[in-house]
Amino acid sequence: MPDGSVKWRQLVAWGDAVDLSDGVGLKRDLVGYAYATVQRAAEGKALLLIGSDESIRVWLNGKQVLDKRGPRSLTFDEDQIETDMKAGENTLLVKLEQRTGPWNFSARVLEPGSVPARIQEIGPSLIESDRAALAVKTDINGERSAQDKVTMQVVAAGGKIMAEKTAERGASVRFDGSRWPDGPYEIRCSTRRLNGLLFATHLAWYKGDAMAAARELISAGAKADLQKPEGFATKMLADMVLDRLGGKIETVAGNPWWAIHSPLMEFEEMKLEAGGLRARARPYGFLRLAYRDEVDGSPQYCRVYLPGGYDPAKKWPLVLQLHGYNPANPEYVRWWAADSRHAMSDVEYAGHEGIITMEPHGRGNTSYLGLGDQDVMRVIKLAKERLSIDDDRVYLKGDSMGGWGTWNVGTRHPDVFAAIVVTVPQIPLWVSP
Repeated sequence: MPDGSVKWRQLVAWGDAVDLSDGVGLKRDLVGYAYATVQRAAEGKALLLIGSDESIRVWLNGKQVLDKRGPRSLTFDEDQIETDMKAGENTLLVKLEQRTGPWNFSARVLEPGSVPARIQEIGPSLIESDRAALAVKTDINGERSAQDKVTMQVVAAGGKIMAEKTAERGASVRFDGSRWPDGPYEIRCSTRRLNGLLFATHLAWYKGDAMAAARELISAGAKADLQKPEGFATKMLADMVLDRLGGKIETVAGNPWWAIHSPLMEFEEMKLEAGGLRARARPYGFLRLAYRDEVDGSPQYCRVYLPGGYDPAKKWPLVLQLHGYNPANPEYVRWWAADSRHAMSDVEYAGHEGIITMEPHGRGNTSYLGLGDQDVMRVIKLAKERLSIDDDRVYLKGDSMGGWGTWNVGTRHPDVFAAIVVTVPQIPLWVSP
């Protein structure tokens, strides 16, 4: 606060990362604190794992255990600290800077001697960018840097590769983008391990004035034909931009491209397709299926992620991931990962296993009953119309409410799925009066 005071508020993270910008908006040049307690049955050693976007400091029971400065992207478990914890309540205090981009961090505690599995195979960071150039660090430092090299590709809307370089893990690489057109880009960082598996991570970047592109999208959304999927999808993307900008584009200062990169890239690719080009159904592509439900007339959406080797000339297996219960029950544009072009765990797995991954919305918190069940079956049909899918290799999985949905949908339509995977299902209860 301007007077030096601190105002605390409760923040619930529904995923692996904590977003401090939730409820703060697009304010820049801030310092935020996060406080939590960790209960331990006995005193002794523990492993504290931290990741962050930008600089971070961490105190455990009043003692500073981490001080990491400088720009970086969130990589889960990047910093691993062996520390002492006491029996009972332990206090964890995190200080996180916010200068540009997202404002996220992650933290978890494991038992001593644990060897945590990698959540991310590659942890690249965009460390510098302007209209003429950008610099990318291929991976975090440490034992990963001695492994396979990383190939970095700067990719424009529609999948066009503007530049490509290969470097050791942990190295920093510069690209000259002075002759590239303004617009959204992704920096694809990939490596192929000795076992042949391909892993890829994408960083967002925007060259030029993203606010001009935002105004174009909002204008297109206002004029869109809402009777057609392309029209109400455009309107949804415009609403997403407005939501991420705080509701009023006129009051936005600066060029907060990171908040609206995803809808702007999707809109650019939709424009390319309107001109007759293939832009979304491509290697590493992101496709949002859209339809209007005949039951209540509402627009519905489904995210689809395509593997790096996608080729419509062959048939591909399809895996559907059903989400769990979302306590906030927000409108679609604020639903979990609605603006995620490359959802981490499933998409990285999809990339090296060579599968198409799909995340139905299931009409939100329906437990995949009724309208939710119909939504899953409808988007499978749409996917088969748009993509080259092997009818004999369609799989269904989910956890929590999605686990129950997997059982419900899978057993109601056993002829559709080759296999189902149910994880910790949340079973709905009905009480008779």
